Amino acid sequence: MRILRGITKKEIIGGTAVAVLFLLGSYGSARFSDILQKYIGEGGVYGMTAYVVSIAVIALVPLATTLPLVPIAVTVWGNIVASLLTILAWIVSASVAFYLARRFGRRIVTRYIPMEHIQNFHNLVPRGNLLTAVFLFGLFGAPIDLLSYVIGMFTKLEYRSFITMFVLGLIPFIVFLTYTVTLSFVYQTYIVGCMVLVWLFFYAKLKNDGKN
Repeated sequence: MRILRGITKKEIIGGTAVAVLFLLGSYGSARFSDILQKYIGEGGVYGMTAYVVSIAVIALVPLATTLPLVPIAVTVWGNIVASLLTILAWIVSASVAFYLARRFGRRIVTRYIPMEHIQNFHNLVPRGNLLTAVFLFGLFGAPIDLLSYVIGMFTKLEYRSFITMFVLGLIPFIVFLTYTVTLSFVYQTYIVGCMVLVWLFFYAKLKNDGKN
């Protein structure tokens, strides 16, 4: 397809893998809901804290995805609480990554993430309205670690502006994601498949615009 010009097989496989892991997480959560309620739900605040910390830490790991854990939160606590906890966890993760990039720069960041990945993602960030770009990256579920490292390392955007616009973008994304978990597995498959196509179209547009 012409609109996907520039997208590699590795990127298509990566997007598909994230979608499959999310669906597996959703299926497993529904099947073992009683066990999850017993060992996580009954933990109350401790279970919620463990979820937030787990999401925040995993989000900082290069090429890792936290999406398969979202269905667990929906199953245990419901849509609203799951959305709030997930957004909180992603705020923590984005804040830590932004601080590390802004405070220490390449000395620290490149110890955990190859500079090639950071540079490639940096090339995707539009040079125009940065606030709008940050909002769109949140809206399309961009990798939290890479976006935060790039904004912190290569731009002078203030933390408050960055996190505000990023969260505004994340809210519709996570609400839509948690709602998807409550649907039948067939509908989830269709929706997640469409999400992968949207991600690829968005990514392809950024790559192609960056070359022009």
